[in-house]
Amino acid sequence: MRYTIGPVTPFTEVSCDVWSYSFQRRSFYANGRHWIFYRESGGDGVWRSSTDGINWSATTIFRAVSYSVTFAIHFDGTYVHYVYEDGTGNALYYRRGTPNANGTITWSAVEQTVLAGVGGIRYYWVTIGVDSGGYPWIGYQRRGIVGERYPYVIKSSTNDGTWTTEGGFPYQLKNVADNSWIVIPIALTSNRMYVIYSSDGETLGKLYDAGWGGEEDSGADPYWGYTISATTDGDDVLLIISETVTDNV
Repeated sequence: MRYTIGPVTPFTEVSCDVWSYSFQRRSFYANGRHWIFYRESGGDGVWRSSTDGINWSATTIFRAVSYSVTFAIHFDGTYVHYVYEDGTGNALYYRRGTPNANGTITWSAVEQTVLAGVGGIRYYWVTIGVDSGGYPWIGYQRRGIVGERYPYVIKSSTNDGTWTTEGGFPYQLKNVADNSWIVIPIALTSNRMYVIYSSDGETLGKLYDAGWGGEEDSGADPYWGYTISATTDGDDVLLIISETVTDNV
């Protein structure tokens, strides 16, 4: 027996950049539903869900979103987490909720301020991961004046949907300025995290196990910092890169 399976377009009112940045994780499957998060043209951040991948729910707004690249999603198997950087007020926000079988989300707490706005500073290219203990980690590029572009990660000491920054964070991963830094925190076992930070020409990483390990170089040469994606399988780090010279993946 032969089957032909083609792509399904659930909606068409969004621009292609919604799907372009795979490191920001805009979709997942939970409680019998496919979930997709995106920014509508009017500036609302919304989600839709579907039980079959063909018929999709109406949109539900989760917050105002200035640009598609200003938020990221992570599903940890129980909760959906989002991070949002406000390009207007320059603050960084976090929220956690439970995706329900009926297509709604029950939020654990009100939206939390991770980092307050500071004049001249922006938290750019945000990403989010959650360790095996349920503690959220947020990666970002810290942009300041006069070309200051550095990779940072920040962690919460609470795992109940509220945010309290843990001591020793925010943590600067490298003291080299580059406007293409992308930071991706990914969970290993036993509350350990591996944090990948990539720029034009190099992809690096550090292990966090109740403290930071040394810097490791993957040897990969990405076309740009954001032409990567990463996840884990147990304690194995899985990295996908579009390379500069060869355009190989």
